[in-house]
Formats: sequence, C-alpha cells, structure tokens
Amino acid sequence: MSLQRLLQHIALALGGQAGERLAERLATPVSGPTLLRLIRSMDLPKVPELPDRTAAAGRTDRQAPTAPEPHHHPRPTRIHQT
Repeated sequence: MSLQRLLQHIALALGGQAGERLAERLATPVSGPTLLRLIRSMDLPKVPELPDRTAAAGRTDRQAPTAPEPHHHPRPTRIHQT
C-alpha cells in the first residue's frame, strides 16, 4: 500500500486531529489540516439526497415530531412501622 493510500484511509476513518495522532504513531507524521485537504482532494461519490419525510407524515412546519410527555406515577410512600 502506498503512503498516499494509507493517509487517505487514515483521513477518511479519523479525520484531522485523530488521524494526525495515529499517523505519528505509525511513523508517518502528517498534520491534521493536511489530512483534511487530502479528503477534499479525493473524488468521493456524491451522497444522494434524502426524501422529505415531513410531508409524508402530514407535517408542514418542518419540525421534528416531539415525544409525548411521560406519565408521572407518584412514588410509593414508605410506611415506617415502629
């Protein structure tokens, strides 16, 4: 595996700072910003857009649904017997 390919794998897996630390341990010092530039220079596949699920759920305000309020059960009281 070439050094370029190794750095691409590190950059894609860990990103900048974490990739920089791993590369240092592998005796291939490289800066975090360099790893990020490497990612930007790669010909990566485009991520398809996700469908708008708010319309399918009948919402038009584009807000995420909220969870229902939890039911509050009173705590049982302890009866101290003396």
